[in-house]
Amino acid sequence: LEKARIGRRIADLSVDQQRLVVRQMATRRYWDWAAAGQRLRIAHDVLRVAEERDAALREASQLGQIPAIEVTENQRQILQRRSQVVDAERGLQLTAIDLSLFYRDTAGQPLLAAQDRVPPALPATSTLTQEQETEDQKKALTLRPEIGRLAEQKQQTRVDVRMAENDRKPAVDLGLGFTTDNGSGTILRGPNEVKASLRFELPFQRRAATGKLRSAEAKLSQID
Repeated sequence: LEKARIGRRIADLSVDQQRLVVRQMATRRYWDWAAAGQRLRIAHDVLRVAEERDAALREASQLGQIPAIEVTENQRQILQRRSQVVDAERGLQLTAIDLSLFYRDTAGQPLLAAQDRVPPALPATSTLTQEQETEDQKKALTLRPEIGRLAEQKQQTRVDVRMAENDRKPAVDLGLGFTTDNGSGTILRGPNEVKASLRFELPFQRRAATGKLRSAEAKLSQID
């Protein structure tokens, strides 16, 4: 019963761990999508600069200030940057599909995040201080389900240790009984009797219990 109770707790911790994994995956998919949206905006900005530059280069070429080859080169850059926009759009679509595994409506159906929902900028990064890192490590050791599951498995194994130790001990059984005659028979067994018994058993060989004990102790060392 004790092992079953601990087993339920271990199962709950396993579910908690899966929840953390899902949240981590969802967070990564979101920021992949947000970064893809930023790449698309940059691609559009770079294309716009090349297109605006094209008009100025054409005018300068017509005035004879620059050779016509520079207009042609800029046209090549425009085509290249349009291709980059297409690639960025495809990347945003793919990350939106990945994100839809976690982004759903009230009925549980996947949703594709709209392009206009891309955040205007990625958040600034910050460096963890040594104090914050130490505090986070202590918090993780307290809250992480993997650590809790190991602790519960250790409790389960200690139950096995106590069970094996108990199996290696002598068995002592105390019995107490009362007998009386009932019915209308002519043969009576005599007066009422109270009987007590004491049974003592000590197996000559206890290798099975000793093996279980050593196995449980080895598992404890493994968990530690």
